[in-house]
Amino acid sequence: MNMRIEQFEYIVEVSKTKSISVASKRLSISQPSMSQALAAFEDEIGLKVFNRSKAGTFPTERGQAVITKSEEILNAIEEMKRFGNIHHTLLKGRLSISSTPAIWQSVLPRVLSSFTQKYPGIQLELAEGDSFDIKEQIVNGELDVGIIAEASKELDLPPSLLYKPIVQSKLMICVGHHSPLAHRTGISLTEALDYPLICSSPGLRSILHKLGTPNFLVKTGHMEAVKNIIAEGMAIGFFTQINLKSDPYIHTGKIIPLEITDDVLGEIWYHFIKLKSLRSNASNEFFKELQKEVLLI
Repeated sequence: MNMRIEQFEYIVEVSKTKSISVASKRLSISQPSMSQALAAFEDEIGLKVFNRSKAGTFPTERGQAVITKSEEILNAIEEMKRFGNIHHTLLKGRLSISSTPAIWQSVLPRVLSSFTQKYPGIQLELAEGDSFDIKEQIVNGELDVGIIAEASKELDLPPSLLYKPIVQSKLMICVGHHSPLAHRTGISLTEALDYPLICSSPGLRSILHKLGTPNFLVKTGHMEAVKNIIAEGMAIGFFTQINLKSDPYIHTGKIIPLEITDDVLGEIWYHFIKLKSLRSNASNEFFKELQKEVLLI
């Protein structure tokens, strides 16, 4: 069956107003759309709910039972919403969260906005860090949950940690619009070593050292400063696509993202991690909000 909640709302409203035209205006839907939805509902259940005439729209004898059942369904849904709101209000406590910069710059602000609206009783403690530090802080009990970036979907973590992959994203090399590389579509990591670099990831810095002698201009996790330096052509840097999706530097053309052409690095995976021993409703609800937001990317 393909019944939708709004179809029950249409049925109840039409029964009250005795008019599809009036009901559609009250529910801010076009009259043809409501008529089609009601006809589809009647076809699906195999009986006529309303008789339509110039005098108005009135329930059939069997249709009256459908209207009553529709009211019961809508009342049950409202009751469920009230129950959910009570659950949100009662959920209290503290949740400490740390994430890598890319997620902070993209997904996390919307997740936190949604989470705090639903769970005003949860006190959040927020931080930004690199993956290595976040893992250590969780193991040491300094953090409740973290979001880390790794080069693999499967992780080799301490046995006390639980991880859940949430999203993958391609790593890009970013150059300024006046850079001699700006006309390119791709560049290898080896060739990138010929240019001043900005890289705050310990894992990526280690990979670059294995390829040669990188010239790191500055080590900073301050994303706005990094992007300014890249846009001015002083260095090239590394960002994942998830971080660049709505970035104003990309949309204005001040920074140009290039594909990495060699196979040294594949996709970057972002993972939600916490202690296996952590029994926290707040952390579980936060993960659900995170999953919902990631689906919209």
